[in-house]
Amino acid sequence: MRGHSIKLDDGKYVQMHALAENVVSSEHYLGADFSWGDRNLLSCSKKEKIKGKIKSGNAGTWIGFDTNHHLTFTIQEVEEFERKLKVRELAEV
Repeated sequence: MRGHSIKLDDGKYVQMHALAENVVSSEHYLGADFSWGDRNLLSCSKKEKIKGKIKSGNAGTWIGFDTNHHLTFTIQEVEEFERKLKVRELAEV
């Protein structure tokens, strides 16, 4: 998802809630239990309050969500690859 300049919203990050809704409703979203980043995207999409205020995050926060999701995905892919190697190794014995 890509947003527009925050200058168009008077320097506020109000578009982030709609962007989070778009991500959460897409076929690529793996669910709140997948990673910390995914949980935070869901929270933003629902406009949940943090310490009594509705937070949207800034560019750095969103980079953290995205990076966390991708690292979690990559780790799971590596683990699956290693599992397949182990199964193949055991089958050869």
